[in-house]
Amino acid sequence: MFQKLSMAVFFVLFAIASVKAQSYIVDSIAISGNKKTKNAIILRELVFQPGDTISEQDIDPLIEESKNNLSNIELFNLIDIVYQIQGDKIEFHVRVEEQWYYIPYIYIRSAKGNFNTWWKTRQWNMLTYGLQVKNANFSGRRDYFSVAVAFGYDNALSVQYAMPYITKKRNFGLQFGVSANASRKVAYTVDNYQLQYFLSNKKIIRKGFSVSAGFTYRPKYHLTWQVDIAYHHTLYGDTIFKNYPDFWTNNTINYFQFYTKLKLDHRNYASYPLEGYYIDVIGEKLGFGLPFEHVHAGSLQTNFRYYVPVVKQLYFGIGMTAYTVWGRYPLQVVKCLGANDIEMRGLYSYLIPAQHLILLKTNFKVELLPPKFVRIRNWDTRIGHLSFACYWNFFSDMVYFIPDANYNSLSKSSPLNQLQNILGMGLDVVTSYDKVIRLEISYDFQLGKIFYGLNFKAGI
Repeated sequence: MFQKLSMAVFFVLFAIASVKAQSYIVDSIAISGNKKTKNAIILRELVFQPGDTISEQDIDPLIEESKNNLSNIELFNLIDIVYQIQGDKIEFHVRVEEQWYYIPYIYIRSAKGNFNTWWKTRQWNMLTYGLQVKNANFSGRRDYFSVAVAFGYDNALSVQYAMPYITKKRNFGLQFGVSANASRKVAYTVDNYQLQYFLSNKKIIRKGFSVSAGFTYRPKYHLTWQVDIAYHHTLYGDTIFKNYPDFWTNNTINYFQFYTKLKLDHRNYASYPLEGYYIDVIGEKLGFGLPFEHVHAGSLQTNFRYYVPVVKQLYFGIGMTAYTVWGRYPLQVVKCLGANDIEMRGLYSYLIPAQHLILLKTNFKVELLPPKFVRIRNWDTRIGHLSFACYWNFFSDMVYFIPDANYNSLSKSSPLNQLQNILGMGLDVVTSYDKVIRLEISYDFQLGKIFYGLNFKAGI
């Protein structure tokens, strides 16, 4: 009896092991729909390649990861991967629908900060009007080209080009940029957590230029290292020093900038993630100690994000940002809460220069409308394929900061504390071309105020 039972168990385990051990050799990968994008760019994002051996239970996870990788390079409206098994061989077919890569943007920016700050006064003469034309797939190799021009209170011209793959292994890239600007406004200090501007109706009182060059190294699918070196020159008119002699040591600011960023990105959808995690470390140094430089400062920053589905149609996300600063930054590039993508939901109109800061953000998202795809008949697929989704968002943000001693005009009587807590909710709309629209209402417990906000990127 025992012997028969042992044989039965043996055959069951053998059968299970045989099923798990079933594997296939990737025979070929067919690609269609890429009218401009080179096949090599698509193959670079696939986690399986011709000649690889993959087990049966890994097929669907590998397809899902490959689709996420392709989605996060933001070149396609639609991605589909199917397969066919013949004997011990497996054939994949990748079908994509490309986006419209030449995209003109007409934009309007406030000279006094973001949209929420401008809306309080609605001073039309403080607006800058601009046009940007960019192409995220300039030659079909995922190279990025952008040219932008602006006029109004801020006059500017900039050109950028980035080639992410210049080696045969497609793991090393280069980027370059040049810009020039002239303006009739200068932010000379921060008072009560608001930028204070000196305005000149006609005369240009600030002008300058910047040049930059750098590289990116992406050995794997999710790990990227970026290094940039830039030179900045800014010249200020004598008027600003006559009115505010402590603005800076002289009317010229010259300095080199070193910037490096190491990031690990495992998010399922970078523009609006619902699952996965992200972590980065950023280092920055302003001034190399050269005789002609006027800035000697630096910072270290880290960001962490984690996203997880809780139950069907309910998602949880948490994020943390921390940084420390040493030296004195020029005011136009100062490290602070309320700028440089470091924001607390609700306090959009506040600018808080902080020497040390820790920001914690959490939210629950309820899926109101799952991602939907609509095709407009007789339209080019690059613009006739629309997508949208809606989520109701409940969030809580908390920040602790130590004010930057270089900005002594921060009023000691300000109601803002070094520890701030905010609760809120809002509606998130995710649309085509990886665009996000957020409408929010929030309450600050320390200030006892209700805030309304409009934003155009994911909250965490």
